[in-house]
Amino acid sequence: METHPRWPSVTDADLLVWLNAADGVTRDKTTLSTGEVFGVILNNRSEWLALSEAERQAVRDIISAYGDGIPVAAGAPARAVLVSIFGGTTTVSQLAALIPEDVSRAANAGVGFVKTGNITFSRNI
Repeated sequence: METHPRWPSVTDADLLVWLNAADGVTRDKTTLSTGEVFGVILNNRSEWLALSEAERQAVRDIISAYGDGIPVAAGAPARAVLVSIFGGTTTVSQLAALIPEDVSRAANAGVGFVKTGNITFSRNI
């Protein structure tokens, strides 16, 4: 809250909007859903067909091993394998484009959705 440009004179109503706006911060997701990954692969079917059977099986293994949360944080082994298999393709660039997400300042701080009462309480701490 104290990082608001008009702190402390900003009104509670304006602060509430500022904290909960989904365009407050861009951060990287730590996982992509299997649906997101599968959708990108389907959109680039010719790249999938160009892979060797061993490469296709490695991708299938990643999708099945991680269920609905394939790790894509920098340094994650699953990410490294996917990049090495699809390196330099449209598939990699489309997967990479799914990683950044716009979130609210509140969500980025780990507090979720802020209500008016939360602001009043926080100002009085």
